[in-house]
Amino acid sequence: MPFLYEGESVVRCWCGGSLGASRSLLVGECQECGTGVLRQRLTEASYERWYQTGDYRRWVMGSSEVSIGQLTKEIRRAEGALRFLSDHAFDVYGKSVMDVGSGAGGTLIVARLLRARSLLGVDSDPRSQGVPAAFGIQVLDELPVADNWDRVVCSHLIAHIIRPVEVLRMLAMYLSPDGCLYVETPAWGPKAEVKLPHPWYFTPDSLRLMAERAGLKVVAMTDGIQAVMVRAR
Repeated sequence: MPFLYEGESVVRCWCGGSLGASRSLLVGECQECGTGVLRQRLTEASYERWYQTGDYRRWVMGSSEVSIGQLTKEIRRAEGALRFLSDHAFDVYGKSVMDVGSGAGGTLIVARLLRARSLLGVDSDPRSQGVPAAFGIQVLDELPVADNWDRVVCSHLIAHIIRPVEVLRMLAMYLSPDGCLYVETPAWGPKAEVKLPHPWYFTPDSLRLMAERAGLKVVAMTDGIQAVMVRAR
């Protein structure tokens, strides 16, 4: 089947910086913030359609449907994410949790087992609603009207978004006064896997800069990258 999605060339980083050489011919490294930038990507509209239709799952995992393998991988990742939050005084027990880009629902299921007070998933692909529904958890195809969430999770999503600062700024508005945003994304480094779904490859420093521009403050971060952010006071 032909790949019927429009692409575009990229000459600037999300921060506005120009691109220089990098370890990969496919990626330009921002001379301002150090982000790796995919030089040829899909257009924003094409990315949206790619994820909504299930073509992304089919291209990456071989099937447009949610697989056991995807769910298992997400559950393992969620265990590490929620442990990281707990280690930095942001556990989910008794808290409201919204997972943006909820995928197969692994984070929502683990948060339920850890006795989160209320749960909501957000994912543009309607196939993401099935598994969480079996646990009584709702998944919407767009961000809700209600805000004031104690924990907002954005795991392995920000590298897929063409306008990441705008998305982080929007998610910050959903946080309760003492809430936090958890962001996890592959780090730009020698082992980074260059692929079409990732327009951006962040470093810890470039993610901090992005958080700052979105009105957020990083309170914990690994080189990995796992990061906990709160609203800048």
